Amino acid sequence: MEKPPSDWKKRIWNQLVSYRNNNKLIDCNKRYFIAKKLEFTERFSCPMAVEVNIAICHSCDQLIYINKRTFDISFKEYMELKQKPEVEHDFFTRLAIYRYEL
Repeated sequence: MEKPPSDWKKRIWNQLVSYRNNNKLIDCNKRYFIAKKLEFTERFSCPMAVEVNIAICHSCDQLIYINKRTFDISFKEYMELKQKPEVEHDFFTRLAIYRYEL
């Protein structure tokens, strides 16, 4: 994982800590909380929260940049998911598989 530039951290650190303390950073894994931002798209009338590849690390309590090739499942979990029919996978499972395959 790479460290973000210090000017990013100065701009967003307090807001991310506030979100974390109020449980607004709902996407997380064992290592970090994932930050999101609202984006408006032409397909939907309401904004969608998308990951911005910035997170707060649990172990060091620092702001980190997550490379797009980061994945959150192990090889064993990946193989178990690939055994199941694709129809049974929800959106988040498909996303985890996609990230792993990158």
